Amino acid sequence: MVAGGVALATIAARENVSKEEAEEMMDDMVSEGVVKKETRNGEVYYVATGSAKASAPAQPSTQVEKPAAPGTSTKFCRNCGTQIPLVSKFCEKCGTRLEA
Repeated sequence: MVAGGVALATIAARENVSKEEAEEMMDDMVSEGVVKKETRNGEVYYVATGSAKASAPAQPSTQVEKPAAPGTSTKFCRNCGTQIPLVSKFCEKCGTRLEA
């Protein structure tokens, strides 16, 4: 990871998928406006736009996240604990894939 983005190779390695599969998944987030795609020195990076449709306010990192109550429209990232929309496929903060 570099300041201001996550490399496609890093996402693919973290999620144990090919770069092509990772790029397909990330393109969904690009189309939703959650991240933007950039090329730096020949390598693809994804950068959060901060314009997620249902983004929650940032929580202090020292606060313990509680599970979302049944019937709510949010969930929490298993990697960093950020609260995100239930329909999100990736964490808007760290980029972790949220679907099995």
